[in-house]
Amino acid sequence: MKAIVLTLALVLAVGSAAVLARPDSQTLKGYLMDVSCQKKHAGEADFAAGHDKDCLQMCAKNGFGVITDEGKFIRFDSAGNKKVEQFLKDTDRDTGWKIEVTGQVKGQTMTVESISLSRP
Repeated sequence: MKAIVLTLALVLAVGSAAVLARPDSQTLKGYLMDVSCQKKHAGEADFAAGHDKDCLQMCAKNGFGVITDEGKFIRFDSAGNKKVEQFLKDTDRDTGWKIEVTGQVKGQTMTVESISLSRP
């Protein structure tokens, strides 16, 4: 009987650990970009690194996303866009918007949990 109880406890512990090991969110690294400029300048290799704060704020109404280090553009949901607008206001930087953004990605859209400048 003790062996059965210990086996069940072990199975539950391993199963619980496996469930906890699957995170719902992920962290992406890349350049912050507004949707308008991403469409207009797609394929321009150095545009994202030089994209400035004024343009990001001017184009905010169209939303934001991240151009990942792999070159993929992931859009942010509306709540994430509001977080980015506040992030831009709170951050003293003009260009070089290399970021780390954490959230849940579904398809081509990310629900933003946190955003920060990427550390070199």
